[in-house]
Amino acid sequence: MASIPITGVNQGMVLSAALAFSRRGHAVAAGVRKPNAASDPAGIADREGLNITIVAMDVGDEAWLARVEPDFELVARAGS
Repeated sequence: MASIPITGVNQGMVLSAALAFSRRGHAVAAGVRKPNAASDPAGIADREGLNITIVAMDVGDEAWLARVEPDFELVARAGS
């Protein structure tokens, strides 16, 4: 299965996408600007036993982008 980093996972459709990918067996790096504020994704992942890791992630950060493996699929939510 794929490892999928997704930004802006705190709520809404992006959270739903992260959960859907993980429920299908993919590992999800749930990117948020403030990991301590990501209680909803972390709680759902814990309750359902999903492979979701909450990480500090900012697609505007060139250093972070350089560390992301090139074969990752990246789903980015812009403008939030």
